Order: sequence, then C-alpha cells, then structure tokens
Amino acid sequence: VLKSKGYTNGHFGKWHLGTLTRKIRDSNRGGKPADSIHYSPPWQHGFDVCFSTEAKVPTWNPMIIPEREAGGVGPDLIKGDFFGTYYWTGEEQMEKDNLEGDDSRVIMDRVIPFIRDAALNDKPFFAVVWFHTPHSPVLTGKKYLDMYPDLEPDQQHYYGTITAMDEQIGRLRHELQDLQIDRNTMIWFTSDNGPAAGGGGPGDAKGGRQQGETGGFRERKGSLYEGGVRVPGLLVWPEKIAEPRETDFPAVTTDYFPTIIDLLGIELDNHAMLDGVSLRNLIESDTVQIRNKPIGFQSRYKRNFMTAWSDNRYKLVSKDDRVTFELYDLPSDPHERNDIADGFPEMVEKMTAELDAWLSSVNIEDNLYHIDARKLASLVKSDREANILYQEIKVQADKALLDITRPLDTIFYEGLIEADPRRVHSRECLQDALRAEHLAWVFMITTEYKYSEKARDIILAWSQKHVPNGNPISEKELIPMIRAYGLLNSHFNRDEKTTIDSWLHNIADLEMQGEKRNNWQAKRIWLLGYIGFILKEQQYLEYMQEAYRKYVDDAFYSDGRTYDFVHRDALHYHASGLWPLIDLAVAADRNGIDLESYQNPDGGTLRKCIDFMVPYSNGEKQHAEFVNSKVKFDKIRADAGQKEYASGNIFDGIRAARTFEYYSYFDDSYLPLAFQIKASKAERFSTWNTVINHVLSLQSE
Repeated sequence: VLKSKGYTNGHFGKWHLGTLTRKIRDSNRGGKPADSIHYSPPWQHGFDVCFSTEAKVPTWNPMIIPEREAGGVGPDLIKGDFFGTYYWTGEEQMEKDNLEGDDSRVIMDRVIPFIRDAALNDKPFFAVVWFHTPHSPVLTGKKYLDMYPDLEPDQQHYYGTITAMDEQIGRLRHELQDLQIDRNTMIWFTSDNGPAAGGGGPGDAKGGRQQGETGGFRERKGSLYEGGVRVPGLLVWPEKIAEPRETDFPAVTTDYFPTIIDLLGIELDNHAMLDGVSLRNLIESDTVQIRNKPIGFQSRYKRNFMTAWSDNRYKLVSKDDRVTFELYDLPSDPHERNDIADGFPEMVEKMTAELDAWLSSVNIEDNLYHIDARKLASLVKSDREANILYQEIKVQADKALLDITRPLDTIFYEGLIEADPRRVHSRECLQDALRAEHLAWVFMITTEYKYSEKARDIILAWSQKHVPNGNPISEKELIPMIRAYGLLNSHFNRDEKTTIDSWLHNIADLEMQGEKRNNWQAKRIWLLGYIGFILKEQQYLEYMQEAYRKYVDDAFYSDGRTYDFVHRDALHYHASGLWPLIDLAVAADRNGIDLESYQNPDGGTLRKCIDFMVPYSNGEKQHAEFVNSKVKFDKIRADAGQKEYASGNIFDGIRAARTFEYYSYFDDSYLPLAFQIKASKAERFSTWNTVINHVLSLQSE
C-alpha cells in the first residue's frame, strides 16, 4: 500500500513470515522441497531493501554457534561452526560482510543508510526493524557484560544484549534528529509476545538467560494468557504527541495497518477485511476510548491449539482447541486467577460464536488449496457467471442444511451395474459427500457458521461409521467430503480431528496396499494425495509422488494414448483416468509439488494425453467406443441397458469437457474447447471448478 503511494520500504532483521530461499538449506525450513510452498520473502511484499533472516540468530556474532548456555542451540550443533541462518538481501542474494559483534548493531548498520538515503532524496520511507534481541540464543560481548558486574553471568548476558539493542535505538533516534526529520517520523515499538521461559521457548518460569518479567501476569511466551500477549506498546511522534502520556486502551499489532493508512489519509479500494482498528482518535485525543472490535489470538501451546477472544472487559480462553472455555473479567482480575465461565454461560456462548467467526476469517488460506476466500468472494460478487454458479451451489447448500445425514459402513459401488439396489442406495447416501463440499464452499464465502456446522456434522458422522476396504473405485466417491474437510480443517476441534484423521489414515493405509495399471490406480493416487495434503503426512505424499510417476511411466504412451484407452478401446476411460490426476496435480501445485510437468522416459505426459482427446472432442475425428474392450464388465453393463457402454457408440466429447476444465488451471486455452463441447454461452466460467481454478491461478501469479 505504501509503495503505491511513493514510499520506499525496508525490512531489517527477523522475518519469520516464510522462507527466503528455495535453493540452499537455511534456518528452519529454507531450501526444503516440502516447504517450498512457504517461500514468501519480503521482496515479494513491497520491500525495496532487505536485510532479513528467516528466523532466529545469536544476539552476538549472529553467524556463529555459541555455547549451549545461550539457549536455542540444538544438541547436534557444535560451538564455533556456522549457525545455519543467513541474512538475505534479495532473491538468492546473501550478505557476507559486517556480521560480527552485536546483532542489533549489525542490523542498524543497514537501517541507517536506508533512512539517510531516503531523507536526502526527499523520499518518504517505511522501515520495519525486527531485532532478534532478546530471543535465544542470548549472549553479548565484554563491553556489555562489564556493565553489570554484580549480576549472575546469565543475567549479565540478558541485560547486556538489551542494553546493546537500546544503544542502537538511540543511534536511530540521533540519526533522525541529525537529518531533521525526527519530529515528523513515527517510531512504533513493541514486542511480539511476552518473555520467554528458561531455554528460550514457551514455558512457565524464567531461567537461564531468559530473565524477562511478566509483572505478575499469568504464564509467558506461547501462552495466550496475559503474560504471553500483554506487552508494552510505545509511539514516539513529536509533531503530534508533544507530551508523554499513558493509556490503558487495549490495542494490538493488527491495529498498526489501519492506523497508519488512516493517519496518512490513504483510501483503500477492495481491501481485505481488517482485524485491527485505527488508533487515530486515541493518538490525537486525551480522552479514554472504548475499543469497538474485540482482539483474537490463536497459538500452538504445549501441543494444544489455544485460542483467546478479548473485548473491553471479558476475555474468553480455550486451551484445548475450543472443547472447553474459561472466562475472565480483566479489569477486576488482570492476572486471570478467577474463571467465571460457569456463572456467565450466555457470555461464553456469545463470545465463542464471535471467536469462531473470527477464526474463520483469519484461517481462510489454511485449507487444502491455500485458496484466498476473500478473492473468491470478491469474484463471486463482481462476476455475473461466477455468481450464477455460486448461487447454484448455495441452493444445494441451503437444501443440505435440512437434509438428514445418511452415513454408510460399506459403500457398494465398484463392480455393480447402475440398477443394482446396493449401488442405488450407496449413491443416494453418497450425496452427503457433495452436500459437505457445497456447504464448505458456501461457508468460505459467507463465513456463516451454520454451513460449516452442517458440513462438520456430515463429515463426523461418516468418519464414525464408514469402514474403509481399500477399493479406490468405491472410496473415490468420498473425495468431495474429504475435500470439504481439507477446506474446513481449521474449524474442527482436537477431538473431532482425531476421529476424522484416524478414519482418513485407515483409508490411506489400505489404499497403499494395492496397485494397478489402469484408472483404479489413478483414483488410488488421487485419494492418497488428498489425504496426504490434508493430514500433512509425509509417507502418503512420498507414496503419492512415486506412484504418480510410476503410473505415468506405465500407463501413458508417447503418442498421448493411455493404457485405459488401449485396454478398454474407449476414450470414456481415457478421460476418466485423467481428470482425477489433473485435480490432484492442482492440489499438489498449491502445496508446492509439481506433478503436472512430469515426462516419462518414452515422452508421455499428462498434456499429451489431454491433447490426444482434442480431435475426438471437437468433431475432427470419431471413435467407436468399447468395440475391442478386453474387460467383460463393459459388456455386462451394456447388456444391462447402460447405453454409454454399448459397443460401437461414437465417443461424445461432453465426457472430455471436465478434463479440459480441470486442466485450465495450468493452461486456460483449453477452456474455449470445453465451452464449445458443452455448447455453453459462458465467456469465462462454465462450472464452479473453473471459478476455483481462476482464483488459484491469480494467487499463483
């Protein structure tokens, strides 16, 4: 936003909002193939100048592994070796000079020239300076140790490194004065969380080189009790704030953005929903303000998902992923000693609903495709075709709210003709899978809790009753429901996830025991891939990638034919084996794995197999289906009156339309052909899947 208004932007210090390299091992996750989806450096977010690390470094000699007493030093690290985290200045560009001594000074040595250059060129600037101090590993040099001769060594290091950081903040302020821009420069100062515990991470008590105090507030870093989230917030702005003053107004770092754009008079067009509020009135007035929007938190703490929701008075806390709740009256009980939840059930219910709605809004990309629901909602609102398709789904979702869930223990599908009563009954019950997906998409757009609740009921009911059997033809019918779980995963509590995840593990474990060369295997890989991405289960993802490549090796020919086409003599099965793989390839791409471009040793590729269908789909060629099929069941179905399996029928291109639509994520030039086949008047979107692909493609740009 500021860049578009002529500002030059710089980031200096700890980034911790994604990895900074794809090519070499760096810090916690940089360079790991599985974490390539998290590549999100500051230079991709409007910063012109960077001097950034992915995560922590030692507070003295940041490139060198210190003694273990500094904290944050793993058992495999050897003192004096490279710490393993680089400072990055651009794409695959790392800094190698002036990295000795105090880390705060190392950072400020980059900040000062950036600000000086901006000021001398009369350029407005925005500098984000995120010091590592006093994060572990904590250590400092002799100059600062000697300032605290009466303290224990651990305390000397802790207070010494803070003193060194304070020195650099003073240096920054002197530079602003020398440049005569100090009066009209805002300096915001805060901490990202409460003080760490002994060892440098979350915990209950200070110790070692972590000597921070909470002032009596409950717990520490990582926790969402006040000791973990209540920190000092300072603003220096001489032109607007002439005299020092204090306020007990509850503010949060997400208030920075709306405050700054408000103070600068910047109007935002089509901006995303904002969690924060502008603090402008508080800054410009001495009167106490009432916050009109609660503050939400979520965090992994002690292996549990912890959430909190705080308004001007009450604070709701859950330590077990919203299974149970505590309620505190902060003005009278700031140290959170007296849980009053049992006495105020209506307040707990109200705040729980607000918390759930907020979690829905902030977790919009924590889903199977990492899709931005705001972009999807915006497209549905602004585009006529997308809106028509959405309304069709919403009608089904609204109907699903009233439908009875009908879970099955066994799905009867594969090997049965359409009229078989067992298959008919299974198909009727499997409408639950489609209902769950419709409900999930509508919830992502509306954030109306009733839709996610009904989807959750459906998924839970099936996970508790269905018994997997390892048949991918039958169990592929569950994929819309599995996809719904992937879209709504963050909205299930811990116990619910345990139940559903166990069910998905059972499905995947049985599927891994089978292997075929035909479309059975395509469906099996599809199932395993989806489950792997949702559960973040490496064994399934590795199996999926290996099985995908083997399937392409065994079943794709260099001329674009597939084993299914040759074996069944039917483009019907050629198409039905491709679109699940395309759908999986889209999900894989959204999770940082490239399946689509794989080419087997003979030159066979997914695209070639798709192109093979084109002339048979647009009318240039014809193919008589199932004439030489080697599968007896094809004739059984034809004899049972299923006309699409009758020998000699000319292939209907409508069966390929879905394949072209799915592939439009990778190449939208296939869409016009899909429209032509379906005689659709659509200009951009003919199915909901094409809407989703469009949003995902925009996010990939």
